[in-house]
Amino acid sequence: MSAPRFLALATAAGMAALGSVPVEAQERPDRVKVNLTEEAEPDGKAWEDPARASFTIDPHGPDSLSVKLNLELAKQLTPGSADRQRSIKAFAVWHRETGGDERQDNLELGGAYSIDYDTGFLDQEAGSADRGSRFINLSSRFSAAFARTAQYADLTSPACIATPAAPQCKTQHKESLRGSAAFNVFNPFFERDAPGLPPFSIEPQFGADVDWLLSNPVDATGTRIRGGYVSAKAGVAMSVFPDFDAPRWELKASAKLRQRLFASDSRRPAIKESAVLVEASATYYVLKPKTEDGWRAGVGITYTRGDDPLTGVSNVNKIVLALRIGRY
Repeated sequence: MSAPRFLALATAAGMAALGSVPVEAQERPDRVKVNLTEEAEPDGKAWEDPARASFTIDPHGPDSLSVKLNLELAKQLTPGSADRQRSIKAFAVWHRETGGDERQDNLELGGAYSIDYDTGFLDQEAGSADRGSRFINLSSRFSAAFARTAQYADLTSPACIATPAAPQCKTQHKESLRGSAAFNVFNPFFERDAPGLPPFSIEPQFGADVDWLLSNPVDATGTRIRGGYVSAKAGVAMSVFPDFDAPRWELKASAKLRQRLFASDSRRPAIKESAVLVEASATYYVLKPKTEDGWRAGVGITYTRGDDPLTGVSNVNKIVLALRIGRY
């Protein structure tokens, strides 16, 4: 069975299953909610960041724009007291970088099904609402989307110097069908708010992605690229709220490893077998929600280094100062 057909059948099966989700009559799920974040990730404090945008005016060269955002419309399918929180989401992800050698223009449109499974009831004494050390929360996200990723030409290559009009010497766009499964793991041991220490939260993540080309761009050698790319991913993120001005400041760090499991013959040369992307950020919020869920805005500085073949990030090593705004 081809990957596009498999993803279509999986999505249809998931949507059919949604119709059978029971909802308690005495408590209705929330209405449709708008979320604005930097990336499309499973729900989790350590992985969620507000969307960011920055614009640089250079009097001696071209101006540059940097945008990373994920806009979602989420519909809760279960009441807030349920042990399994289910929701469906329609999302749009846009990453745009116009400056330097690290240009990006990536768009992703799709739908997701999220499950937040709470096992706290397995580790409670009778009549107690407390969760013990064996409590595990598993936040999962399954998505299917149409992705459009820009492929920029290397104009310094011999082929482009000799034949500037060659197809590989122009900006092309790879269009693909993309499926993703991601899981965040949480346990009380991963989160602390002890006296004398800043509050922190740590969340491991693992998952897999499938990317199957719908279009056939030309690579640097002039070969048409076809077929699919399957990868596994694993990472960890940490969020720290320093107590010198809590909760205005937030420090974050994350590292994600992407391992190639399969790639078609024409795509394999351009995809690293293993790739690591590291990010560290500090954000000062001028607007914070009164509860955990709400709008927030501030200014942040982010350092990014590494690669992510799925989204076209290659040998990035940069610092970005940007405005941040989000809701989650």
